[in-house]
Amino acid sequence: MRFYLLLHLAVLLWGLTAILGKVIHLTPVPMMWWRTLLTSVSVGMILLIQSTSFCLPTPKKVDIRKMAWIGFLVAVHWLLFYASVKVSNASVCLAGFGTGTLFTAILEPLMNKKSLHWVELIISIWVMIAIYILAQADISMILGLTLSAASAFFSSLFTILNKKLSHLYSPFVISFYEMVFACGILTLFLVLANLYQKIEVLPPSFWDWVYLIVLSLFCTVIAFSISVFVVRRLSAFMVTLTTNLEPVYGMLIAYFSFPQTERMNTHFYVGAVMLIGSIFVYLYLKKRKVR
Repeated sequence: MRFYLLLHLAVLLWGLTAILGKVIHLTPVPMMWWRTLLTSVSVGMILLIQSTSFCLPTPKKVDIRKMAWIGFLVAVHWLLFYASVKVSNASVCLAGFGTGTLFTAILEPLMNKKSLHWVELIISIWVMIAIYILAQADISMILGLTLSAASAFFSSLFTILNKKLSHLYSPFVISFYEMVFACGILTLFLVLANLYQKIEVLPPSFWDWVYLIVLSLFCTVIAFSISVFVVRRLSAFMVTLTTNLEPVYGMLIAYFSFPQTERMNTHFYVGAVMLIGSIFVYLYLKKRKVR
């Protein structure tokens, strides 16, 4: 139960990112660059305070390459996610991101050389329908939907890869290396983007700095480390399935933060009930299988 509660705390913090993204006056690329930079520094300070070595306990070049690869996947995942919002809207983005459970249901057994589970495939399709109802997306916006689905694919991929590393190293050590590599990728992207168009990198106000720090410390350092920690005990599919509650938490936070502009409708409640129900159904079926 403790691992499930921690996972929901991480998803709640991720749901807060939508609100912070709304109030931070930066475009997605520099905002994500600051996010990974501040996160890397914060995790590095935590390791220093804990007197934890930055060196891997069992130094293997293959593990460094894996963390670099995952850092790249994290950076691409964030860029595609915010690009989806840019070219379409939040509803289309949420609907496309709902494909993550389907990707995980297929990728996890294939990467672990196991057979596909029909229950996970059915629940994945159910979740996609639930998020579409919740978000009321316009499927005619094919580009935004494709970008969001691609973002979900990369998210599922690095969740599965992190599960293997989580049994070998501390969550903070894993988070540090992956955020450093993600920051490096975004730095390169930022430099290349500036060659074509001038991009504002520095936050314009004091409160933008405050929101960026909250985004980095709570929504990334704590949430990302929790996700790496809980994936030791929970399946990658379960983590991805629970992550689909992010739009529910995000919309609830938005409702209380901006009551004049955010309104709940019947679609929200139907989609939310379907999402929450899918988690309980999966847990029930998994428990029956163990028995």
